[in-house]
Amino acid sequence: MTIFESNERDIKESFYIDERLNPRDLSFIVYMLDDRLTKLTLTASRPSVTFLAYSLGIVNDSVRINGNKMPNGFSELDEQKFLILSRENARTSFFVVNESDDFVISQDCFAGLKVPSSFRLILHQDSLIIETKGAVVYHNDEKITGNQVYPISVGTTVLTEEFLLEKRTNQWKITTFSEAIIFDTTQLLIKEKEAEFPQDFPNYRRSPRLNLEVPTDKFKLQSIEKAPTDAKNNLLKTILPPLGMIAMTGVTTMLSGRNPIMLLSMGGMSVLTTSFTVSQFVSEKKEKRLNNAKREENHKFYLVNEVSDIAE
Repeated sequence: MTIFESNERDIKESFYIDERLNPRDLSFIVYMLDDRLTKLTLTASRPSVTFLAYSLGIVNDSVRINGNKMPNGFSELDEQKFLILSRENARTSFFVVNESDDFVISQDCFAGLKVPSSFRLILHQDSLIIETKGAVVYHNDEKITGNQVYPISVGTTVLTEEFLLEKRTNQWKITTFSEAIIFDTTQLLIKEKEAEFPQDFPNYRRSPRLNLEVPTDKFKLQSIEKAPTDAKNNLLKTILPPLGMIAMTGVTTMLSGRNPIMLLSMGGMSVLTTSFTVSQFVSEKKEKRLNNAKREENHKFYLVNEVSDIAE
């Protein structure tokens, strides 16, 4: 006799298929069955929705798509397949299993959850093993074929033609829409739905003990030193006198009729002076640029150290 054999409670009927909504407000869930699932929700406060070329709405407690009354369960319209669920044809239950043993969902006689289809699902520790065997199976809204293995995490979903299985924080949730499903209570334990959100969510106030206070400590940060600025037209002011000297020497030589060779010698000296001046100017400019880059790097290092000290 296992701990599950004492559980003889009836499966609780409810419609908790969408955790985001109040089940009392939820009217219909419509799945569009393509290579990827499309989920459309109809509620008492939002009884109609339009998606692509399809207009869905609630009329007289039934779903109409493009004006056509659609039955609950599987249906087809213009070669588009739908699965329509409501509290009339679906019920949600919550259960836990012994994680040290494999839990099987199939038509096998040893399965913990017996279904009439040919597929097989195995909950093996932290893994979900799926053998589709030609059946329609969706994993996390993606249609799959063949044999697949997936990790189990909160929010993992599997949709088949008989049920929607979902992993919640501390339990499994299954919404069945087939009367042929049989629960083996020797292998699973039916439980009440566990609350996953605070009371009155989302309208609740966090406990005052958890309200963080803004630190009041003061600290000072040194700003980066201003880079020395160069005087305007510094290069022009430096080379203008030698150039002026060359010009004045040329004019004087022409007016006085002196030997032009003297002009060339004096001009050569002026050109040489100008070359040295320009070379010195370029060197100083390069040195200032390197000093500015080093100053900015030192200031960034200083800021990193200060932030590290504040964080401690």
